[in-house]
Amino acid sequence: MKFFILFLIVCASLTALSLAASEDELAARRKAIEAVFDFTKGTSDICPVHKVKMPVKVVPVTYGLPVIYSPEVRKKQAEFPFSEEFILLGDCVAPDETLFPKTGKVLVCPKCVAGWNSWLDATKKNVAKSKPK
Repeated sequence: MKFFILFLIVCASLTALSLAASEDELAARRKAIEAVFDFTKGTSDICPVHKVKMPVKVVPVTYGLPVIYSPEVRKKQAEFPFSEEFILLGDCVAPDETLFPKTGKVLVCPKCVAGWNSWLDATKKNVAKSKPK
């Protein structure tokens, strides 16, 4: 959900951009937008689920329509909240791609990542077993 809010903030900031900005103005805008892609600021670096210290990870920014109501997403948010290894910006088209960073910073819990991957593997195996042959 926080990534969807990011999507709204970034898209709103784009509406304020003018195409005739100077290099200094563009640099200032890039810096401001990059700050929005740092999800480590103001967040505890202790995973609330596993009570372990989370390292900062630089992750890719990806685009696409988020699926926010699936059972898998709800499970991930509840049990493995710091397992995201990308930032989903949403279905946003930037008028100037040079303003947007290709990466951002997030806190990633190794136990959330391991737990999520184990859950996915188990789910895939159960689905494969249940398919008729």
